[in-house]
Amino acid sequence: MNSTNMNVRKLHNDKFNSKKSAKVGLDASLKTSLIPDDDAIGLRNLVRDYYYFKDMQSAVILKLAAELKVSFPAYRKVSSKITTQTSLKLLDFWPLAEDLLADPKETVVEIIRSTARLGKSMPLSNTMLRVQPQKVL
Repeated sequence: MNSTNMNVRKLHNDKFNSKKSAKVGLDASLKTSLIPDDDAIGLRNLVRDYYYFKDMQSAVILKLAAELKVSFPAYRKVSSKITTQTSLKLLDFWPLAEDLLADPKETVVEIIRSTARLGKSMPLSNTMLRVQPQKVL
């Protein structure tokens, strides 16, 4: 009989295994695990939640970008970041390119000025206003 085969196929009863487990548990050189404080557990859960919500946010942004490619293909030329306050407000008012082009230019300018960081000092030559109607459609 092969000795390697014998070691692989060793059979022990429950009594032997329980004695061996007890001896391992009594070994003083064994490192024990520390149970973290409630604050550390809470912080770990907050970090997990943060990364979960960041992943969800990324998924929503990608979905919005894909939808805009279909319904408003030239919107990336209008706004480089589609999730800014100004961009989201424009999309809320005009979800389609035809709607945006049908409204007067002053309405679009007023919405951009009300939400943009530059506010009233923003020049009229913004990228939004320079996009030609034939390029948007």
